[in-house]
Amino acid sequence: MSKRNKIPRLPARQMPSRTATAPAGGQSLVPFLQTWRPYLWLSLAVFLVYWRVIHFGFTYLDDNVLVLNNQNFLTNWSNLPAAFKQNVFHSIVDAYYRPMLTVSFMIDAQLGGINPPVFHLSNLLIHLAASCLFFVFLCEFGYGRALAFFAALIFSVHPVLTQAVAWIPGRNDSLLAVFVLAAFISLIRYEKDGKILFLYVHAGFFALAMFTKESAIAVVPMAILFFLLVRKEKIKVLMLPCILWAVVAAIWFLMRHAAFSRPLVIPPEKILDSIWSNSPAIMVYLGKLLFPVNLSVLPILRDSTVIYGLLGSVLVILALWLSKRKRYPLVFLGLAWFILFLLPAFIRPNADVTADFIEHRVYVPLIGFFIVMLEIDWIGSFTGSQRRRLAVTALIALVFSIVTFSHLKNFRDKFAFWHNAAEHSPHSPLAHRNLGAMYYLENKFDEATAEYLKAMALNPEEQMVHNNLGLIYMNAGRFTEAEREYLQEIALNPIYDDVYFNYGLLCYQLRRFKDAEVFWKKTLELNPGHPGAYHNLAALYYSQKRFEEARPFLRNIQAPGSDTGR
Repeated sequence: MSKRNKIPRLPARQMPSRTATAPAGGQSLVPFLQTWRPYLWLSLAVFLVYWRVIHFGFTYLDDNVLVLNNQNFLTNWSNLPAAFKQNVFHSIVDAYYRPMLTVSFMIDAQLGGINPPVFHLSNLLIHLAASCLFFVFLCEFGYGRALAFFAALIFSVHPVLTQAVAWIPGRNDSLLAVFVLAAFISLIRYEKDGKILFLYVHAGFFALAMFTKESAIAVVPMAILFFLLVRKEKIKVLMLPCILWAVVAAIWFLMRHAAFSRPLVIPPEKILDSIWSNSPAIMVYLGKLLFPVNLSVLPILRDSTVIYGLLGSVLVILALWLSKRKRYPLVFLGLAWFILFLLPAFIRPNADVTADFIEHRVYVPLIGFFIVMLEIDWIGSFTGSQRRRLAVTALIALVFSIVTFSHLKNFRDKFAFWHNAAEHSPHSPLAHRNLGAMYYLENKFDEATAEYLKAMALNPEEQMVHNNLGLIYMNAGRFTEAEREYLQEIALNPIYDDVYFNYGLLCYQLRRFKDAEVFWKKTLELNPGHPGAYHNLAALYYSQKRFEEARPFLRNIQAPGSDTGR
């Protein structure tokens, strides 16, 4: 490449690397890990552990909203630009701008409609890509191929990442990991070679990461720490990256601002209070990283333990203190990575809603945790018998694989998912509410009612519960009780579209046609894509021979989506 394609710069000051060299007279692991072989072993590990997710269904936690009820949007490829013009949940209040997640679902929908196997296979492949990129990432950081491979192998089968693979919306974090790792790999190669192409590639992956999840902004401070703290570069090396980061961030901000007509605004004091009150979750996550024995599909603080995290923290601190070859810049970088990527999970706008700490959120922070762990001498410095090293790594990977394989059963369908949620988080109103919804879908109304009452006992203001009880009472012909429940739901949750739709159904059955019309129009005001409201208004107008009023609603009728399970 000509000199015009390179940036003049000082040579990088390389940190001493941790390599997995064979002891004198020992057998080298190099042939085992040459060229493409690590990617083959990682692929085998991922498919052996996760193959059965392809046969799983939907859990009805977010996947019903993002996929099932969104099938008309996802199956129409012309909607691709629209994915960047709206919040990911199509909700009344704009909070989450994650168009790349929607794009990934659109790709799946083009390949196989809304059949679960296609979506689950994509999750598996994204996780495999992240595991392979993690191996490359560690090699670029200066760790030897053997050490990098062993870390990537443990990463690929770690039980705490099960939810990111087995739960379809969990791909948001594994997809983020793919883009973040690719961005860092290209940045490191730019730092080594000075080729401007790598910097542009870095900016492209950083942009993809930003459009995947808001926490991707942590790439910027991590990159700055890498340059200044780890590589000990001059500040001027950051000039071009800073310009590109600013450009990407500005584009993201302007597109998000244009897409959000009613953005959620959280006061700074509320953010700090939320982070402080939820901070014990750090110990919960740390415990699951080191001792993944208390896994749950919907963990909450009240039903979680910090004991494992406290014990693990003491052990890690002690091991680092005893390590003579640890590199403080990398320890600090790994710790900062873990905290900065995890911190947004602690920000909850509504303190009245029980916060959950779902395990897929630790996917990207786990990368920083591995960096810290690899600086412990007995992990990072391979000495002694290579067979012993291989045996220990294989044993850990085997144990983790067994735990992961066992945990997978909790994601196979909606009943398994919500039974596990209610069992492991008995104080979660959401767990009982949605388990009740699963019973409702199976016409087990007594069991559904019992779960709804448990949810209300835990949180009298739990949203959607009164609506769901109203459905049960309406189906049983207990119209007065149903109307009371719908009114209570509207008082608690005035922007919930389905309660107006269901109230309209009740009014229609009571022959209060004018009220039904009002409530169905209110449904469309809150959710312009609600297919049932279009259908019912068209049918109502036709039955009243109001044909001109019916026509606009007929034109907007869409194929009915799957039940929301709410």
